[in-house]
Amino acid sequence: IRLGRQSRSTGGVLGRFDGVFFSYQLLSQVKLNLVAGYPVNSAVFEKFDTDKHFYGLSMDLGTFADYWDFNLFMIRQMADGLVDREAVGMEVRYFHLNRALFALMDYDTSYGELNTMLISANMKISKLTTANMFLDVRRSPILTTSNALQGQTVDSLDQLKQSMSEDEIRALALDRTANSRSLLLGITRELS
Repeated sequence: IRLGRQSRSTGGVLGRFDGVFFSYQLLSQVKLNLVAGYPVNSAVFEKFDTDKHFYGLSMDLGTFADYWDFNLFMIRQMADGLVDREAVGMEVRYFHLNRALFALMDYDTSYGELNTMLISANMKISKLTTANMFLDVRRSPILTTSNALQGQTVDSLDQLKQSMSEDEIRALALDRTANSRSLLLGITRELS
């Protein structure tokens, strides 16, 4: 169990938060993780911001067949009484001496939209040559209802709810969240 300011890059948590992270090894290849807290948007501590809170569950699975590890997660974040983020997803990791793969998928069940799909792979073709691939399809920034505040004259969803319905706020959040796609393919050859 860990309490206090933390940073997580797995299990659906988007970064730093004030809260609790609990982990329990169920079986030799299965670990259950629970997380709850308040997102932190600044590196400078001023006060606990309780307008947004989240809770989530994840499972670490592996290692299987010597090389495969998985993480399955679900997360729910609320902001001013509205669903800010509700997602399920998974990470896949494969690490071998001559090849590696990392894949991440994050799907927002509240909006019915893909937030992130990331695939990074490399393979050693010969002693001096490596091929690599990187695919990144994502919402930018990651889709949250709080994105509706971009370009507004108000600072909170509570204030925005005074002039807009929840459906209008969610439509505005989708409008304020861009789609980004990139694919990189490469071959590296060691010369000396």
